[in-house]
Amino acid sequence: MGQQLPVPDARMQKVIDLLELEDKHLKKLWAIFRKYDKDKSGTVDTKEFYDLVHEKPSVFADSIFELIEVENEGELDFSEFVQAISTYCMFGKEDVLKFCFYIFDRDKNGYIEEDELHALVQMLHQNSLSANLRLSIDKLDTNNDGKVDFKEFKGMNDSYPQVLFPAFRMQANMMMYTLGNTFWMNKRHQLETKRLDLIKKSQKIQAAEEKRLQAIQRREIRRRMGFVRYYVCCLERQKYAMAIQPGGNKMGKANKARLKKEKKTKKDELGDTGPKAGETRDESKRSKRKKKVEAEEKTVASAKRQASRKERSKERKARSRG
Repeated sequence: MGQQLPVPDARMQKVIDLLELEDKHLKKLWAIFRKYDKDKSGTVDTKEFYDLVHEKPSVFADSIFELIEVENEGELDFSEFVQAISTYCMFGKEDVLKFCFYIFDRDKNGYIEEDELHALVQMLHQNSLSANLRLSIDKLDTNNDGKVDFKEFKGMNDSYPQVLFPAFRMQANMMMYTLGNTFWMNKRHQLETKRLDLIKKSQKIQAAEEKRLQAIQRREIRRRMGFVRYYVCCLERQKYAMAIQPGGNKMGKANKARLKKEKKTKKDELGDTGPKAGETRDESKRSKRKKKVEAEEKTVASAKRQASRKERSKERKARSRG
């Protein structure tokens, strides 16, 4: 095996792009990899990997390799090594807990049976359980159904962190003996910041789009109702909003015909809206606006007269009763 850094394959390039790894980082990982590749075969077996991270072999740790789908069981090439280290080192606290929970939820049904839980803890502690740890496990099933869901699993870690401590210790060792704690913590912070920025950007875009659609909806309602009715008959707006809202009540043929008739009637009231002979476009627009205002004033005046008639009618009824 040569001393030159291997050309990244698709697997490694994905990690490089995600974590923005530089040549100096890859060279350091390559030097560590070569140091523990005792037979210079271009791969490290699981024993050499455990020596690298100063951990004892266990079925739990072997499960890390399942995450990255190692091609040759029991061996890691450099790309697989970089991916395994990066995956586990970038896990947050809850990710490590989910990983532990996922491994021992054999049926993938969302909970761990008691025997599965005992197997998990035995593996993590190399069959050296203390009396306190055994007591912690016995108290774990808070709803007494013989099963442990993820919420109870998290509660166990909050109350008895020593139970899952080996899983976090392995992560700390991987970080320490590769690129260092500071590097991995900074990378986590960078990725989390990017993730939050993307969420904020997405929310901002969504809010702007909703605002735009609302403005379009308001304009369409105002167009269908007419300027005066829109501002005078506020309660009617909801009916029109439901008619044009996506997923709401669809406009049937009868409604469309009715709106078309209303539009034609309004056009007739305003007269021909196109420019007349010898009339400029600006003059035509002014004339159109004037007619529209006159029509709206006529509608308002009609509404006032109707309200006045109702008021006089009430007064007459009141006098007749007296």
